[in-house]
Amino acid sequence: MEHKKYYVKRKESLESIANELGISSENLRGYHNRFCDLNDLLSAKGENLQKVGYILIPYSIEQLKINKEKEVLLKTFALEQKPTETLTYLILQNIDMQVSGDSIVDSETEILWKYKKEQNQNSFYAELFQKEHQVKYIKSIYRALTEYMQKFNKPLEHLNVKLRPSGEIKEILNQKDIEDKWLLLKEELSPEMGDTLEEKQMLEGGDNDFKNSLPLLKNSLLHRLFFMDLYKSYTISDTFYSVAPLKYTSQIFNQEEIFLITKQKIEKNNYSVKIKFFSEADIEKNEHLKAIYNSKLRDFLKQEFNYQFTWSLEYTFDMQQGIMLECHSKIKEQAANNYTHLTEHKISLTENLENI
Repeated sequence: MEHKKYYVKRKESLESIANELGISSENLRGYHNRFCDLNDLLSAKGENLQKVGYILIPYSIEQLKINKEKEVLLKTFALEQKPTETLTYLILQNIDMQVSGDSIVDSETEILWKYKKEQNQNSFYAELFQKEHQVKYIKSIYRALTEYMQKFNKPLEHLNVKLRPSGEIKEILNQKDIEDKWLLLKEELSPEMGDTLEEKQMLEGGDNDFKNSLPLLKNSLLHRLFFMDLYKSYTISDTFYSVAPLKYTSQIFNQEEIFLITKQKIEKNNYSVKIKFFSEADIEKNEHLKAIYNSKLRDFLKQEFNYQFTWSLEYTFDMQQGIMLECHSKIKEQAANNYTHLTEHKISLTENLENI
Protein backbone atom coordinates (compact mmCIF):
# COMPACT_ATOMS: atom_id res chain seq x y z
CA MET A 1 0.00 0.00 0.00
CA GLU A 2 1.35 3.40 -0.97
CA HIS A 3 1.40 5.94 1.85
CA LYS A 4 1.09 9.64 1.16
CA LYS A 5 3.09 12.17 3.13
CA TYR A 6 1.95 15.41 4.75
CA TYR A 7 4.97 17.71 5.15
CA VAL A 8 4.75 19.74 8.34
CA LYS A 9 4.77 23.51 8.06
CA ARG A 10 6.32 25.82 10.62
CA LYS A 11 4.35 26.12 13.89
CA GLU A 12 1.87 23.38 12.88
CA SER A 13 0.88 20.90 15.59
CA LEU A 14 -0.48 17.37 15.42
CA GLU A 15 -3.89 18.69 16.51
CA SER A 16 -4.00 21.51 13.94
CA ILE A 17 -3.10 19.11 11.12
CA ALA A 18 -5.69 16.60 12.32
CA ASN A 19 -8.36 19.32 12.31
CA GLU A 20 -7.36 20.39 8.81
CA LEU A 21 -7.56 16.84 7.44
CA GLY A 22 -10.64 15.75 9.39
CA ILE A 23 -8.90 12.95 11.30
CA SER A 24 -8.57 12.65 15.04
CA SER A 25 -5.04 13.37 16.28
CA GLU A 26 -4.95 9.92 17.93
CA ASN A 27 -5.78 8.14 14.65
CA LEU A 28 -3.39 10.32 12.67
CA ARG A 29 -0.49 9.58 15.01
CA GLY A 30 -1.44 5.89 15.21
CA TYR A 31 -1.46 5.49 11.41
CA HIS A 32 1.89 7.25 11.07
CA ASN A 33 3.59 5.20 13.80
CA ARG A 34 2.27 1.95 12.35
CA PHE A 35 4.02 2.40 9.01
CA CYS A 36 6.91 4.82 9.59
CA ASP A 37 10.56 4.01 10.31
CA LEU A 38 11.48 3.51 13.97
CA ASN A 39 13.47 6.76 13.97
CA ASP A 40 10.38 8.70 12.87
CA LEU A 41 7.92 7.57 15.55
CA LEU A 42 5.80 10.44 16.87
CA SER A 43 5.67 11.00 20.63
CA ALA A 44 2.40 10.77 22.61
CA LYS A 45 1.28 14.32 21.81
CA GLY A 46 3.40 14.82 18.72
CA GLU A 47 5.93 17.04 20.50
CA ASN A 48 8.66 15.90 18.08
CA LEU A 49 6.51 16.57 15.00
CA GLN A 50 8.67 19.45 13.70
CA LYS A 51 11.80 17.31 14.05
CA VAL A 52 10.26 14.36 12.14
CA GLY A 53 9.08 16.76 9.47
CA TYR A 54 6.24 14.73 7.93
CA ILE A 55 3.24 12.50 8.73
CA LEU A 56 2.23 9.41 6.80
CA ILE A 57 -1.43 9.61 5.69
CA PRO A 58 -3.63 6.95 4.00
CA TYR A 59 -4.95 9.19 1.19
CA SER A 60 -3.93 12.36 -0.56
CA ILE A 61 -4.44 15.66 1.25
CA GLU A 62 -7.07 16.65 -1.32
CA GLN A 63 -9.02 13.41 -0.82
CA LEU A 64 -8.92 13.73 2.96
CA LYS A 65 -10.28 17.29 2.75
CA ILE A 66 -13.08 16.13 0.43
CA ASN A 67 -13.94 13.36 2.89
CA LYS A 68 -13.97 15.90 5.72
CA GLU A 69 -16.37 18.19 3.83
CA LYS A 70 -18.71 15.28 3.13
CA GLU A 71 -18.63 14.27 6.80
CA VAL A 72 -19.42 17.82 7.89
CA LEU A 73 -22.34 18.02 5.46
CA LEU A 74 -23.77 14.77 6.82
CA LYS A 75 -23.60 16.15 10.35
CA THR A 76 -25.01 19.59 9.51
CA PHE A 77 -28.69 20.47 9.87
CA ALA A 78 -30.89 23.52 10.39
CA LEU A 79 -33.33 24.03 13.26
CA GLU A 80 -36.20 25.96 11.70
CA GLN A 81 -38.62 28.27 13.45
CA LYS A 82 -42.28 27.37 12.75
CA PRO A 83 -45.73 28.57 13.81
CA THR A 84 -47.33 26.71 16.73
CA GLU A 85 -50.72 26.17 18.25
CA THR A 86 -51.23 27.20 21.87
CA LEU A 87 -48.58 25.60 24.09
CA THR A 88 -48.31 25.45 27.86
CA TYR A 89 -44.93 25.71 29.55
CA LEU A 90 -44.27 24.99 33.20
CA ILE A 91 -41.31 26.88 34.66
CA LEU A 92 -39.59 26.01 37.93
CA GLN A 93 -37.25 28.68 39.26
CA ASN A 94 -34.89 28.17 42.20
CA ILE A 95 -32.69 30.87 43.72
CA ASP A 96 -30.29 30.31 46.60
CA MET A 97 -27.86 32.92 47.93
CA GLN A 98 -25.42 31.48 50.47
CA VAL A 99 -23.14 33.34 52.87
CA SER A 100 -20.75 31.28 55.00
CA GLY A 101 -22.76 28.13 54.30
CA ASP A 102 -26.12 29.62 55.31
CA SER A 103 -28.91 30.28 52.80
CA ILE A 104 -29.79 33.95 53.11
CA VAL A 105 -32.29 33.87 50.25
CA ASP A 106 -33.73 30.47 49.30
CA SER A 107 -36.82 30.39 47.07
CA GLU A 108 -38.73 28.11 44.71
CA THR A 109 -41.20 29.61 42.25
CA GLU A 110 -43.60 27.92 39.82
CA ILE A 111 -44.68 29.83 36.71
CA LEU A 112 -47.14 28.80 33.99
CA TRP A 113 -46.98 30.39 30.53
CA LYS A 114 -49.36 30.02 27.62
CA TYR A 115 -47.57 30.57 24.32
CA LYS A 116 -48.57 30.78 20.67
CA LYS A 117 -46.59 31.68 17.55
CA GLU A 118 -47.84 32.72 14.11
CA GLN A 119 -46.12 33.38 10.82
CA ASN A 120 -46.86 36.18 8.38
CA GLN A 121 -44.72 35.90 5.25
CA ASN A 122 -41.14 35.76 6.55
CA SER A 123 -41.86 37.16 10.02
CA PHE A 124 -42.91 35.40 13.21
CA TYR A 125 -45.20 36.85 15.87
CA ALA A 126 -45.55 35.40 19.36
CA GLU A 127 -48.10 35.91 22.13
CA LEU A 128 -47.30 34.99 25.70
CA PHE A 129 -49.66 34.97 28.70
CA GLN A 130 -48.53 34.40 32.28
CA LYS A 131 -51.30 32.30 33.78
CA GLU A 132 -49.70 31.52 37.15
CA HIS A 133 -46.85 32.83 39.30
CA GLN A 134 -46.64 31.09 42.67
CA VAL A 135 -43.84 31.35 45.20
CA LYS A 136 -43.90 27.75 46.41
CA TYR A 137 -41.22 28.28 49.04
CA ILE A 138 -39.29 31.19 50.53
CA LYS A 139 -38.03 32.03 54.00
CA SER A 140 -40.87 33.65 55.94
CA ILE A 141 -38.98 36.89 56.53
CA TYR A 142 -38.86 37.51 52.76
CA ARG A 143 -42.36 36.37 51.76
CA ALA A 144 -44.12 39.70 52.27
CA LEU A 145 -41.43 41.58 50.31
CA THR A 146 -41.45 38.99 47.51
CA GLU A 147 -45.23 39.06 47.16
CA TYR A 148 -45.11 42.84 47.06
CA MET A 149 -42.40 42.85 44.37
CA GLN A 150 -44.46 40.38 42.32
CA LYS A 151 -46.89 43.19 41.64
CA PHE A 152 -44.25 44.79 39.43
CA ASN A 153 -44.54 41.80 37.06
CA LYS A 154 -48.19 42.52 36.25
CA PRO A 155 -47.60 44.86 33.27
CA LEU A 156 -45.64 42.06 31.54
CA GLU A 157 -48.17 39.27 32.11
CA HIS A 158 -49.23 39.61 28.46
CA LEU A 159 -46.62 40.03 25.75
CA ASN A 160 -47.18 40.38 22.03
CA VAL A 161 -43.83 40.37 20.23
CA LYS A 162 -42.23 40.20 16.83
CA LEU A 163 -39.35 37.71 16.65
CA ARG A 164 -36.11 37.70 14.72
CA PRO A 165 -35.59 34.71 12.38
CA SER A 166 -33.22 33.26 14.99
CA GLY A 167 -35.89 33.41 17.73
CA GLU A 168 -34.92 36.53 19.71
CA ILE A 169 -37.42 39.29 20.45
CA LYS A 170 -37.08 42.07 17.87
CA GLU A 171 -39.98 44.30 18.89
CA ILE A 172 -42.71 44.50 21.54
CA LEU A 173 -45.99 45.13 19.74
CA ASN A 174 -48.16 45.82 22.81
CA GLN A 175 -45.74 48.28 24.44
CA LYS A 176 -48.45 50.93 24.89
CA ASP A 177 -50.67 48.41 26.67
CA ILE A 178 -47.78 47.52 29.01
CA GLU A 179 -47.21 51.19 29.83
CA ASP A 180 -50.93 51.76 30.50
CA LYS A 181 -51.01 48.77 32.87
CA TRP A 182 -48.00 50.19 34.70
CA LEU A 183 -49.65 53.59 35.14
CA LEU A 184 -52.70 51.89 36.68
CA LEU A 185 -50.47 49.78 38.93
CA LYS A 186 -48.45 52.86 39.92
CA GLU A 187 -51.65 54.63 40.93
CA GLU A 188 -52.67 51.58 42.96
CA LEU A 189 -49.26 51.34 44.69
CA SER A 190 -48.85 55.03 45.50
CA PRO A 191 -50.93 55.00 48.73
CA GLU A 192 -48.84 52.07 50.02
CA MET A 193 -45.48 53.71 49.33
CA GLY A 194 -43.57 56.19 51.43
CA ASP A 195 -41.30 59.02 50.36
CA THR A 196 -37.91 57.31 50.71
CA LEU A 197 -35.20 57.50 48.06
CA GLU A 198 -35.48 53.72 47.42
CA GLU A 199 -39.22 53.94 46.78
CA LYS A 200 -38.80 56.92 44.46
CA GLN A 201 -36.15 54.98 42.54
CA MET A 202 -38.51 51.99 42.23
CA LEU A 203 -41.20 54.18 40.66
CA GLU A 204 -38.72 55.90 38.35
CA GLY A 205 -37.37 52.49 37.33
CA GLY A 206 -40.92 51.34 36.56
CA ASP A 207 -41.52 54.42 34.42
CA ASN A 208 -38.42 53.63 32.35
CA ASP A 209 -38.89 49.85 32.18
CA PHE A 210 -42.54 49.89 31.16
CA LYS A 211 -42.24 52.71 28.67
CA ASN A 212 -39.55 50.81 26.77
CA SER A 213 -39.57 47.19 27.94
CA LEU A 214 -37.27 45.58 25.37
CA PRO A 215 -34.05 46.18 27.38
CA LEU A 216 -35.83 44.83 30.48
CA LEU A 217 -36.78 41.58 28.70
CA LYS A 218 -33.30 41.15 27.24
CA ASN A 219 -31.86 41.55 30.73
CA SER A 220 -34.35 39.08 32.26
CA LEU A 221 -32.74 35.65 32.44
CA LEU A 222 -36.04 33.79 32.10
CA HIS A 223 -37.13 35.73 29.00
CA ARG A 224 -33.65 35.35 27.52
CA LEU A 225 -33.77 31.57 28.03
CA PHE A 226 -37.18 31.35 26.42
CA PHE A 227 -36.33 33.60 23.47
CA MET A 228 -32.70 32.68 22.74
CA ASP A 229 -31.38 32.79 19.18
CA LEU A 230 -31.47 29.03 18.60
CA TYR A 231 -33.00 28.77 15.14
CA LYS A 232 -29.92 28.36 12.95
CA SER A 233 -27.63 25.75 11.42
CA TYR A 234 -25.79 23.27 13.64
CA THR A 235 -23.18 20.56 13.32
CA ILE A 236 -23.53 17.37 15.38
CA SER A 237 -20.52 17.00 17.67
CA ASP A 238 -19.13 14.41 20.07
CA THR A 239 -17.33 17.03 22.13
CA PHE A 240 -17.83 20.66 23.19
CA TYR A 241 -16.34 23.30 20.88
CA SER A 242 -15.94 27.06 21.27
CA VAL A 243 -18.74 29.37 20.10
CA ALA A 244 -19.70 33.02 20.56
CA PRO A 245 -19.91 33.72 24.31
CA LEU A 246 -23.24 33.97 26.10
CA LYS A 247 -23.86 37.14 28.08
CA TYR A 248 -24.75 37.34 31.75
CA THR A 249 -25.65 40.09 34.20
CA SER A 250 -24.17 39.52 37.64
CA GLN A 251 -26.53 38.81 40.52
CA ILE A 252 -23.77 39.57 43.05
CA PHE A 253 -22.16 42.70 41.62
CA ASN A 254 -25.15 45.01 41.10
CA GLN A 255 -26.02 44.08 37.51
CA GLU A 256 -22.44 44.27 36.21
CA GLU A 257 -21.91 42.56 32.85
CA ILE A 258 -19.93 39.32 33.13
CA PHE A 259 -17.66 38.25 30.28
CA LEU A 260 -17.83 34.54 29.53
CA ILE A 261 -16.12 31.82 27.50
CA THR A 262 -18.71 29.47 25.98
CA LYS A 263 -18.61 26.02 24.43
CA GLN A 264 -21.36 24.12 22.63
CA LYS A 265 -22.23 20.50 21.91
CA ILE A 266 -25.01 19.19 19.63
CA GLU A 267 -26.69 15.80 19.92
CA LYS A 268 -29.35 14.60 17.48
CA ASN A 269 -31.66 11.61 17.92
CA ASN A 270 -34.21 10.93 15.19
CA TYR A 271 -36.48 13.99 15.30
CA SER A 272 -35.21 15.63 18.47
CA VAL A 273 -32.04 17.61 19.07
CA LYS A 274 -30.20 18.60 22.25
CA ILE A 275 -28.31 21.90 22.21
CA LYS A 276 -25.87 22.10 25.11
CA PHE A 277 -23.85 25.08 26.29
CA PHE A 278 -21.23 25.40 28.99
CA SER A 279 -19.88 28.80 30.01
CA GLU A 280 -17.20 29.93 32.43
CA ALA A 281 -16.00 33.38 33.46
CA ASP A 282 -13.23 34.88 31.34
CA ILE A 283 -10.95 35.75 34.27
CA GLU A 284 -8.82 38.27 32.36
CA LYS A 285 -11.87 40.28 31.26
CA ASN A 286 -13.54 40.33 34.69
CA GLU A 287 -10.80 42.05 36.68
CA HIS A 288 -13.13 45.03 37.24
CA LEU A 289 -15.12 42.88 39.68
CA LYS A 290 -12.17 42.70 42.07
CA ALA A 291 -12.21 46.46 42.68
CA ILE A 292 -15.96 46.36 43.37
CA TYR A 293 -15.51 43.45 45.76
CA ASN A 294 -12.67 45.10 47.68
CA SER A 295 -14.60 48.34 48.10
CA LYS A 296 -18.02 46.90 49.00
CA LEU A 297 -17.82 43.27 50.16
CA ARG A 298 -14.37 42.42 51.46
CA ASP A 299 -14.77 43.99 54.92
CA PHE A 300 -18.12 42.26 55.41
CA LEU A 301 -17.10 38.80 54.16
CA LYS A 302 -13.55 38.94 55.54
CA GLN A 303 -12.24 36.82 52.66
CA GLU A 304 -10.07 37.46 49.63
CA PHE A 305 -11.68 37.89 46.23
CA ASN A 306 -12.08 34.53 44.45
CA TYR A 307 -14.49 34.96 41.57
CA GLN A 308 -15.84 31.87 39.81
CA PHE A 309 -18.74 31.44 37.43
CA THR A 310 -20.20 28.39 35.68
CA TRP A 311 -23.34 28.10 33.55
CA SER A 312 -24.64 24.82 32.14
CA LEU A 313 -27.54 25.19 29.72
CA GLU A 314 -29.35 22.49 27.76
CA TYR A 315 -32.27 22.66 25.33
CA THR A 316 -34.29 19.85 23.76
CA PHE A 317 -36.19 20.68 20.56
CA ASP A 318 -38.66 18.80 18.41
CA MET A 319 -37.12 19.35 14.96
CA GLN A 320 -40.24 18.55 12.95
CA GLN A 321 -42.41 21.06 14.79
CA GLY A 322 -39.62 23.50 15.60
CA ILE A 323 -40.70 23.80 19.24
CA MET A 324 -38.78 23.72 22.50
CA LEU A 325 -39.61 20.69 24.62
CA GLU A 326 -37.33 21.40 27.58
CA CYS A 327 -34.75 23.84 28.86
CA HIS A 328 -32.54 23.40 31.91
CA SER A 329 -30.30 26.24 33.04
CA LYS A 330 -28.04 26.11 36.10
CA ILE A 331 -25.80 29.00 37.14
CA LYS A 332 -23.34 29.26 40.01
CA GLU A 333 -21.70 32.61 40.67
CA GLN A 334 -19.16 33.03 43.44
CA ALA A 335 -17.52 36.21 44.71
CA ALA A 336 -15.50 34.57 47.50
CA ASN A 337 -15.34 31.08 48.98
CA ASN A 338 -18.17 31.84 51.40
CA TYR A 339 -20.45 33.91 49.13
CA THR A 340 -22.28 32.21 46.25
CA HIS A 341 -25.45 32.80 44.24
CA LEU A 342 -27.21 29.82 42.61
CA THR A 343 -29.91 30.16 39.97
CA GLU A 344 -31.73 27.26 38.30
CA HIS A 345 -34.53 27.22 35.73
CA LYS A 346 -36.39 24.21 34.38
CA ILE A 347 -38.78 24.92 31.51
CA SER A 348 -40.89 22.05 30.19
CA LEU A 349 -43.68 21.72 27.66
CA THR A 350 -46.64 20.23 29.51
CA GLU A 351 -49.46 19.95 26.99
CA ASN A 352 -51.04 21.68 24.02
CA LEU A 353 -54.24 23.48 24.95
CA GLU A 354 -56.41 25.90 23.07
CA ASN A 355 -58.06 27.16 26.23
CA ILE A 356 -56.46 27.31 29.65
